[in-house]
Amino acid sequence: MFKKLALILVASVIILNFSACTPNNNSNSQIFSDLTADTIPPLPEAKALPTDLAAELRLAMEKLPLDECEDMLSEQISTFCESDGVAEFVEVNLSKDTLSLVERKNKKPVENLQVEIKVEILPSNDPDFEAVNISREFFSRLNAFLRTIPYTAFLSKEVSILASYDGIDPLNSFKNSISYVSPIAFIEQPEEELAVQTVAYNFSKQNRDFFLLKFGAIPETGELYIEYYVTDDFLLDKKVKSDRQAALQQIYQEVKEKILDEEATEQYLRENNLTSLTVSFQNSFLEDGYMTFHEEL
Repeated sequence: MFKKLALILVASVIILNFSACTPNNNSNSQIFSDLTADTIPPLPEAKALPTDLAAELRLAMEKLPLDECEDMLSEQISTFCESDGVAEFVEVNLSKDTLSLVERKNKKPVENLQVEIKVEILPSNDPDFEAVNISREFFSRLNAFLRTIPYTAFLSKEVSILASYDGIDPLNSFKNSISYVSPIAFIEQPEEELAVQTVAYNFSKQNRDFFLLKFGAIPETGELYIEYYVTDDFLLDKKVKSDRQAALQQIYQEVKEKILDEEATEQYLRENNLTSLTVSFQNSFLEDGYMTFHEEL
């Protein structure tokens, strides 16, 4: 009797100890909840994080106020320019692409940061000095430096650098529209937005000639904006080619009807003060690369 009781007690202690040592998948879910621009971990530490924590870090960085991050980047880029000795830092402006989706997914990436940097090329007494060539080489070095800052390395979607010199503004410019990393985390979208977006996305799944590229509200113009890439095969079809505007007008009407029939659309439009609908179709065969349909709702 006593031996059985002792065995049960020992077994209970072992189970309790094992449970205490077993990692809790949710234990680190708030590890970056107090993150600020100045407490982002250095790049080597950020790269060493397991995938779930790396995703959590990106989500936390994406939520940081842009003005706070502009201050942080201004300090770091200014220090880089002083050390590099070729250009003087002027300013950095941050914005977000809130419309684009992950390619062929009904999700929006956290890698949505748009970075614009302005610098002034410093004068030189070197007789062989060519400001355009100097700026081009500087762009490459600065772009490489941005990859060492976790905030820009992990979140940048587009980097633009504008260089001025001796009253010429801009003298030269640089643009990189390729994200430095692959997406591992996605924006948590409001329920109503995702519901309406899903309607637009499902249309592309049911119509293989159309791929949903962008979806969302444009507050400045009060419009719901939807953009599809349309395939070459569709536009080169004999019936379509004879009147592409009529063909895409019909597609637009189908998309509009599906969007307006969605139960969540009315609330989504109201909450975002949206009063019009714009649907754009993108392909190089179209004039200026786009054909756009717009109307008040």
